[in-house]
Amino acid sequence: MINLTDKQIMVLRIYLKNPNLNQKKLAEMCNITQPEFSRLLSRAKKNIKKSISTVTFIKELGYLLTGELPEMEECVEKLREVVYQNTLGGDFYVSEEHIFRTMKQIYGFTEEETGKCLGELRKSGFIVEKEGKIFLN
Repeated sequence: MINLTDKQIMVLRIYLKNPNLNQKKLAEMCNITQPEFSRLLSRAKKNIKKSISTVTFIKELGYLLTGELPEMEECVEKLREVVYQNTLGGDFYVSEEHIFRTMKQIYGFTEEETGKCLGELRKSGFIVEKEGKIFLN
C-alpha cells in the first residue's frame, strides 16, 4: 500500500500533467509555496519508491540475486513508471494492453518479460486488477 497524503496526490497529479513547467508555476497551480511544493513532491516520490524496493521485492519473491537481476530490475522499474504515469496522471487506472504496448514500443521489453514482471507485481499486491483495469493498491 502506498501511503500518500491528499496534498501529495494533488502535487503529483499537477507535476505529472505539466512536466514542462517549473516548480514555481506548479506550486502556484496548487495554491502553495514553491518550497512546500518541492517538499511534498520529494516526499511523495520517496513514499512511492519506498513502497516497493526492487531488490527487496525480488528477494521476497525468492529470486536469487544473480546476473539476471539487472534485466528484471529494469523491467520492474519501467513497469512501475508506466503504472505511476497512467494511474497518478489522472486516470487512476491503466489497461493491460496499454502496459504491454508501452513496455514494447518505448522500452523494448517482450510480452513474455512484461507479463512475468506484471504477474510478480500482482502477486506482491502492488497493483490490483478490477474489470480489466489495473490500479495501484
